Amino acid sequence: MNRAVAPLFLGIVLSVTSVLAQETPPQTTKPAEATPTAPPAAPKYLISDWKPFQSKEGNFSVIFPTPPKEETKRYRLQSGLSEDHRYIVPTSNGNYQVAYTFLSENLATPEMIRERFDNLLKNLKVVPNLKWISGGEISYEGNPGIEFKAQYSEGPRTITLWSRQFFAFGCVYEIAARYTTQEPELKEPAMFIESFKLWGPPARRPALPALTQESLPDFTPLAQGMYYITPEKLREQALEKPELSIGSTGRVSRGTVTVLVTVSPEGKVIQIEPSDGFPAFYEEAIKAAKKWTFKPFLLNGTPVKVQGRLTFKFGTTGTQNNK
Repeated sequence: MNRAVAPLFLGIVLSVTSVLAQETPPQTTKPAEATPTAPPAAPKYLISDWKPFQSKEGNFSVIFPTPPKEETKRYRLQSGLSEDHRYIVPTSNGNYQVAYTFLSENLATPEMIRERFDNLLKNLKVVPNLKWISGGEISYEGNPGIEFKAQYSEGPRTITLWSRQFFAFGCVYEIAARYTTQEPELKEPAMFIESFKLWGPPARRPALPALTQESLPDFTPLAQGMYYITPEKLREQALEKPELSIGSTGRVSRGTVTVLVTVSPEGKVIQIEPSDGFPAFYEEAIKAAKKWTFKPFLLNGTPVKVQGRLTFKFGTTGTQNNK
């Protein structure tokens, strides 16, 4: 799957296949107060709490039980840029989100999007431990799209993923619910998915030029005090570079997997996201990338947080890092 659609297309899949290697922050409390506590439970909402929410910036409406948390992230893709806008509400029985993603014009053609939709449906069916329920092509007001349902286990619970995606006004839209499977099925997911209305194009369209591999130099600023590093520079700074280890799956004998890694100022991998390649092997790639360590990346003599891509090759005679 091309990185151009990973921020949105993988959004729902990452809850199954992605592992985030979060760095533990130093404790500032006294030892007696340092006992870890569970995060607060997500609120429980009544059916009557679900009310229309309208985004003026996104030019859409949908029902939410409370105003959503809004997130905007920009990604550097292999041949362009994307800007992802998400509206998220966690509840006691699941998570509900609407997202729309802008892409560079060279990546946002109807033909390319249809191909990506088709590849996503095919790839989802081979994700380990993901039970395919249903899915296929749809049309939203004449715009091409897909819809799918799948399930996976999370401890003693079975989780259902329901995602509806389509391409309109040069954006990829996603309306998605991730919720606890039960009988009878919850009413909220269907209410939420079916309530979405798109009124027109987003109010603001960012400038997202097409890029060549060399368009962004090392230490190009990204969001939140983070800097872009080229794959070559990332590998050059690596101290430990464990290879990808894939057992015999009988599915794919040769290919590549790319992950997007975030590295702390100390040189530790603190976050990993699948980026490109075979979804069935994302988990193994993430495990390998978690073990990488780096010399600190210095900007004007100061260690900084960076983000870049690692690509692993695998084949019938073993696996190796893509040098």
